Amino acid sequence: MREKKPTPAQRERILDNQLHSLIEQLASKQAQAEGLVSEIHIKGMELENLNGVWRQLETSSVEVNATRNRFVRSASEKGSASSDYIVEPN
Repeated sequence: MREKKPTPAQRERILDNQLHSLIEQLASKQAQAEGLVSEIHIKGMELENLNGVWRQLETSSVEVNATRNRFVRSASEKGSASSDYIVEPN
């Protein structure tokens, strides 16, 4: 027995169904791609924001260390100067 070949109308209907299915898949993939692009954009903005915060922290840390170093230097200089005036009890 030989299988029947689809008629031209049946073949057209099959191809039309396949076309619609592919169009739906394409629309779905396009929506996914747009969502990913949006997510990438948001992550990029978050990264820029975090980099700004990091730079501020680094700057603050440098300023704190510089202040601490000045304080320690100042305190040690005062300490050595004040030790010149220590009187030994008799």
